[in-house]
Amino acid sequence: MTDLATLLGELKQLARKGKVDEAEEVGEKILVGLAEDDYGTAAAITNEMGVLSRMRGDYRWARVFYESALACSKLASDDVQAALAFVNMADLNRVGHNAPALAHASLDEALSYAPRGSFADAKARDQRGLVFVGQKL
Repeated sequence: MTDLATLLGELKQLARKGKVDEAEEVGEKILVGLAEDDYGTAAAITNEMGVLSRMRGDYRWARVFYESALACSKLASDDVQAALAFVNMADLNRVGHNAPALAHASLDEALSYAPRGSFADAKARDQRGLVFVGQKL
């Protein structure tokens, strides 16, 4: 199987081109082809599948994917993917449910997992700013 960065890159490129259906098909094929214990890759792919569902406005499926990503990240001891799952859940709480308190709680969790100064840390802090803007504070 191709390396994770290449697989994620393919998914993201298709999504950027607006080819969400194709991106979802690629994601599903990747997940089906994973080794049973490849939790790290499963976490990364399910996080991205959640993003695709969110792009469609399907917040219920996005949450299912993010919760799966979180569970897989814990099995893989992958703090970065755990942080990203919490950031993504915060985004759902902010946009899909207009629940800033829940979004802030998810971001607190994200920041507890994200390595300081990492991309995941930056995403969590950026999302926190978006929540505050939405609250008009």
